[in-house]
Amino acid sequence: MRMSAVALELPRRPVFEPRLAPGPQPGPEPEDPRFRELMAWNLVRRVPVKGDRREHFEAETDLWEIAMRIAAVRKEREIDPAVAALRACVADAEHDRKLHPVAGKRLNDMLAFVEAMDRWYAQMLTVPKPKLAMLIRLGTRIVSLLPLGKQK
Repeated sequence: MRMSAVALELPRRPVFEPRLAPGPQPGPEPEDPRFRELMAWNLVRRVPVKGDRREHFEAETDLWEIAMRIAAVRKEREIDPAVAALRACVADAEHDRKLHPVAGKRLNDMLAFVEAMDRWYAQMLTVPKPKLAMLIRLGTRIVSLLPLGKQK
């Protein structure tokens, strides 16, 4: 079963079924690589159950929270290293006299774009979920609210 399907599966059987479901229950073996990945993404957490020495786990059930956690991990694993690499490239390019000016400009533009997207992501984290949902539902209609100046 795919990791995403395991994380989102709803309970169909008693909580002693070793599957992820809302509420604490005995879960799969923590040594399972797929299960460790779910824990690394903060989609599953250990939950103590009084009187039971076994490990119990609880899956996140809030879809917004799941999406935010996945985005945060993807950013940490993919975007942050890319930004660091671009910054290093731009720093190296500033001292490289053999680099064509167009290539240097492209590097600077790429870094500026990625940093702007990173700032936008950080700002969107502060938007309350209901307003963020409204913004998403607006889709391209949000553009009509922007001042565009002269129309051609």
